[in-house]
Amino acid sequence: MVNKHGGPGESSVHKPSGQGGPNTQKPIGETAKFMKSLLPVNIPESFTPKPLLRSVASDEEIRRGVIAFRDFMLQLCDLLVAEGHMYCPPSKNPKSPSGYPFLEIVKSLLINIGYRGQLSDGKDSLAIAEISSLASVVDVTGKYKTQKINANKMAEGLRFLSACGLVFKGIDAEARGDGVKNARFLAVSYPNDPYLPIGLKAMSIGHIDYGLKRRGNDDVFSRCDYRVIIEENADAFEALKDFLQPLQEKVREFLLEMHRRHIDMGLTCGVRNGTQFAYFNKKKIIYSIDASVIDSYLLYIRASQTDKYPEAIKSFSKPLQEAIARGYGCDRKLRGEPCQRSCRGFRFTLDDSFLNIGNEINKWLELELSYK
Repeated sequence: MVNKHGGPGESSVHKPSGQGGPNTQKPIGETAKFMKSLLPVNIPESFTPKPLLRSVASDEEIRRGVIAFRDFMLQLCDLLVAEGHMYCPPSKNPKSPSGYPFLEIVKSLLINIGYRGQLSDGKDSLAIAEISSLASVVDVTGKYKTQKINANKMAEGLRFLSACGLVFKGIDAEARGDGVKNARFLAVSYPNDPYLPIGLKAMSIGHIDYGLKRRGNDDVFSRCDYRVIIEENADAFEALKDFLQPLQEKVREFLLEMHRRHIDMGLTCGVRNGTQFAYFNKKKIIYSIDASVIDSYLLYIRASQTDKYPEAIKSFSKPLQEAIARGYGCDRKLRGEPCQRSCRGFRFTLDDSFLNIGNEINKWLELELSYK
């Protein structure tokens, strides 16, 4: 997952990713690998679901259901990596690097099945009485769009989900659009793990009813962000551990220690969309750890006081001095270069070479904070 820039001894100062800017679309396989990297590795041995979910199943059943859903999403991502090109033509005019309309259809179908479906007495299947209710498109914030999924697209999505292991009764997805139009009901089960319907329902409720309760918490369903459905306050450190899993172990350990260090110094950590951990001094972001399908993992530093400690900067390694001298801001306006999102701050790639400048980064951040 992590881009390598140079070998041992070189800094991890981010190098531009080439022409095309931040909206260059990645192949579906790379997009799926990134989706997979955002799924939680460790789910607590016990948690207390929010009250609305108590009518769905017991606490332990919901936990086992969430694990089953996480595992199902891992399998779905693996299928996209292996065969996604057969299902996912890219958008002609993508609004984002991961602009694959088919993924939105599949996600909406799953959410609608979970949210609108009724669990069977044994809780091992979901029944949908109104097939038309599956046609609504759900966005990343849990809102329903006005657009609808037509019968042919729905059949394509159901065939893909069938390949992922879901079993459908009541719809002949192989009959294409006609199979959907003629259906009177739908029952969905998952023989690989009978707890999946519970997890699918719980995470669908989380996405629609709870996802919007916390600003910047988009797409909780695709990320299987179980934290949105539990009563306990989310632990940023535990979330960060999951988020950093794709990184090399020593880099991961260094960043976790950075987190502890700066929380102890009084910074607060805010999590946005599961892909950004921002560290605030009062209300101002000092730095953030971000991930994207385009750039993988980056550290952004929003230093604004570098003119206050020029002598200290001279003690830094040459690549870091050069990065600071270059400054940050709009690439197009400052340097006539394609957008690399440098407006977000000084940027550093979080590969193993980051360890060469990690201690200097900590020193730099402490210098910044001393002038706040």
